[in-house]
Amino acid sequence: QAEFVNKDVLVHVSSLLHLEPSELAKALTIQVSITRGETILKPNTAELSTEFRDALAKFLYGHLFSWVVKSLNLMLSPSQVPQITQLMNESDTFRGTDICILDIFGFENFKVNSFEQFCINVANEQLQYYFNQHIFRWEQEEYEREGVSPPGTFKFADNKPIIELFFAKPLGMFNLLDDETKFPRSSSKTLVDKFSEHCDKNPHYVKPKQQKEPSFAIKHYAGQVSYNCDSFLSKNRDALSVGLLDCIRKSKSDLIQNIVGGIDTESTKANHQVLLDCESPAQAARNPRIVSKMLRHRKSILGGSRRAVPQSVLTPNLSHRPNIGHSDLGMGGPADRRP
Repeated sequence: QAEFVNKDVLVHVSSLLHLEPSELAKALTIQVSITRGETILKPNTAELSTEFRDALAKFLYGHLFSWVVKSLNLMLSPSQVPQITQLMNESDTFRGTDICILDIFGFENFKVNSFEQFCINVANEQLQYYFNQHIFRWEQEEYEREGVSPPGTFKFADNKPIIELFFAKPLGMFNLLDDETKFPRSSSKTLVDKFSEHCDKNPHYVKPKQQKEPSFAIKHYAGQVSYNCDSFLSKNRDALSVGLLDCIRKSKSDLIQNIVGGIDTESTKANHQVLLDCESPAQAARNPRIVSKMLRHRKSILGGSRRAVPQSVLTPNLSHRPNIGHSDLGMGGPADRRP
């Protein structure tokens, strides 16, 4: 059964959330399920409680970030409150004057790379592909349409095969990961086995040499990165338990009440059930996981970028010192391959 090692941290976090420590402790360490009208309490393992804790942190951070963006939009354009509200609900009907900023991390390659690094690096790979299309391919097509000879030879490394490795349907890595997440008996090993079975023919996928730990490697345009799959499935589920949501709703903070007020309890109950049972198709449709959300956001961002006129700001800080910028991207970025 899970227990708190440092109760001072529990008290501190509870005070920040305006909750009773005993209520938060119960929500994190005890699982509540309702079967045929009967409420069943089951103690969590330390591993499951850790997943609940991480899911709660991401839930609060994500909704707080959305609340900040929405508040800024309302302050900047109070006359367009209905349209902006629809925009914040991921509607595509807002057509006011707006500016979109895509701020993204650089490639990450640590001693141990997990699900977060995988998502960040895939996003960078997609951004690199967009740069290739916008800066090189579209520019070359414009020269050809106008019958003008380009000032030099357009040479760039096309990373489209890597994009297909991630996003191809139905056997791209993202779809395989999402499918594997639906099954309660899946494991890190079964996930890597499925990756290796379906992605081995892609030259950018590297099968694990040793089977001691579930891992694989990707030959990104910026270099090869190895990923440890131990927590890929649990992090992709990102399930917030019913007990935790009910606990957060008891917060005396007006801000927290504001950001959780619109959460659908029934959807959360169904999402939490993924941890307990096999997911039905109906549950899968209403319980998007992290990978599903990324695919949806990717489609939205790419659609918007095609309609817009992009302006790129490339100022990496390779020395990790303040007030210093560099003119090239390094690691094979677009600036290194300009004609």
